[in-house]
Amino acid sequence: MSASGDPTSLDLGQFKQLASMSLGANSYDLTVFQPFRGARFNHSVSTNGHYWAGPFIHFAVHTATYVFTYRFFANHSPEHPEGYLDIDSLMAFEDVTRNANGEFVWKTGREHIPNDWYRRAIGDDFGIAASALGTVDALQHLPYMAVLGGNTGEPNTFTGVNVADLTGGVLNPETLLQGNNTMFLAFQAVSAVAPDILRGLVGNVLLEVQKLTVVLTSCN
Repeated sequence: MSASGDPTSLDLGQFKQLASMSLGANSYDLTVFQPFRGARFNHSVSTNGHYWAGPFIHFAVHTATYVFTYRFFANHSPEHPEGYLDIDSLMAFEDVTRNANGEFVWKTGREHIPNDWYRRAIGDDFGIAASALGTVDALQHLPYMAVLGGNTGEPNTFTGVNVADLTGGVLNPETLLQGNNTMFLAFQAVSAVAPDILRGLVGNVLLEVQKLTVVLTSCN
């Protein structure tokens, strides 16, 4: 459950915090979203006694939330084929407008695709492989978040889980960010508790991540 009390409402305070972190010309990219995610992590640890950073949620889902916001909301116009996300596009997708005083206002049901907005070009799809790269890149920029564990009932009681113990010595903090190890650990955690009918899907995801690793290794 989000800080707003339900999984769909926007926390306007957090939106304002993100908006204040813009680059020049009100632009936002991963150099903004990564420290913003770090701030959210620290806030959760310091305020939520039941905060938990498990392998799949912490490494895959939470990371994807921030990476996807930039990768999917950015306007891939002819002028910016690599993608450009400004405050107007961010407001449109997140259901935010401004009142007469210029202050941000949120009301549900008004989200929309911005005018003159272009999706990613065909052939420039953002799929599983790119998502895996984004996960590793995010954790490399925020190394203090390459942890597993949670608070023990009170804020600021974060207790880490030894990755080496969790993986039987296969991984350690130094090797966690190498190759596809992060995503491998995340999806293996899902596979361990998933019903049999879902394990094929998880296996397909791991296969795609492994293919990416082979390609990257061959380029080095």
